[in-house]
Amino acid sequence: INYRAPDCCSIVILLLKKENRENEAIAQIQKCRTKFPNDYNLIKAELNYHLKSGDYVAATKNLKKAIEFEPKNSELYFTLGTALDKQGISSEAINSYLKAIELDSNYFDAYYNLGALYFNQAVEFNNQANNALDLEKANLIKNKATMLFKQAVPYLEKASTLNPSNKNTLNTLKALYARLGNTEKYQEIDKLLKNL
Repeated sequence: INYRAPDCCSIVILLLKKENRENEAIAQIQKCRTKFPNDYNLIKAELNYHLKSGDYVAATKNLKKAIEFEPKNSELYFTLGTALDKQGISSEAINSYLKAIELDSNYFDAYYNLGALYFNQAVEFNNQANNALDLEKANLIKNKATMLFKQAVPYLEKASTLNPSNKNTLNTLKALYARLGNTEKYQEIDKLLKNL
């Protein structure tokens, strides 16, 4: 009878999930999204399904739609950054993390992921440089790696200030300081890690 149909869809999906009828819940989400493509609760239900199943391409579409409804939601931008990063779309992932930080200047995960993204890119370039046969080309690639290592530092340092006992952040910073030859900061982090 179409009375509050999108709400009814959400409740049916929730009940199916509670009964561990995952396939039926997914089918219901898809059916309801076809009927009500702009219902925010259904968009989020589908989004959560895609994230859980690791379908980051589909999750990205849902996240962009969800952001239209909640443009000030830093968590949506962070999740979008993560989904884009998983797909190797680094430049868009960086912009999403930066937007999450702009909306919430104390968002530890956004700072950490952004720093980690730069760090991982730098490691890739470093590996390429090590495998390059041409010395001049190797040096150019190493310079790019160093630049990315340097870009990672402020984001990981901020993450460390927000969560000083996070070992992943401290270990990454320690590796960064070692690569960049910053002995003083390396020793400082090493001492912190030993006292945790």
